[in-house]
Amino acid sequence: MFLTGKLINKKTRFIDILNPVLIARVPFYLLTLTNFNNFISDITESLLEKIDLKNMPTDIDIAPSSVLMLTLFSLLAIICIIWFVILLYNGFKIAANSKTSLHKVYFALSILAAEIISGIAISLLNY
Repeated sequence: MFLTGKLINKKTRFIDILNPVLIARVPFYLLTLTNFNNFISDITESLLEKIDLKNMPTDIDIAPSSVLMLTLFSLLAIICIIWFVILLYNGFKIAANSKTSLHKVYFALSILAAEIISGIAISLLNY
């Protein structure tokens, strides 16, 4: 994102990009608090144990409370992802003085490039 900011505005500083990136991570930090005492992980594991992909049963015995909790957690996760993108975009827009729609395309491409590069780097670290 720093390189994209430099492409848009030559006066963009690294610290101006670093601050919005760090602040945008806050929704994900708050999201981790929802898995208190491995509650969501335990529900997910119990559901995965009941589902057999080879012999897909017609009736799965799942507690309605488990489905409700996973649905609420999923909605909260989607809201956090949207909040993350909004915070990141607004911070980037201010830091790089972004004004045109082409700058929005550059922003989106830099996010995609960052995701691809970080995915490759993480997979290489596992070897």
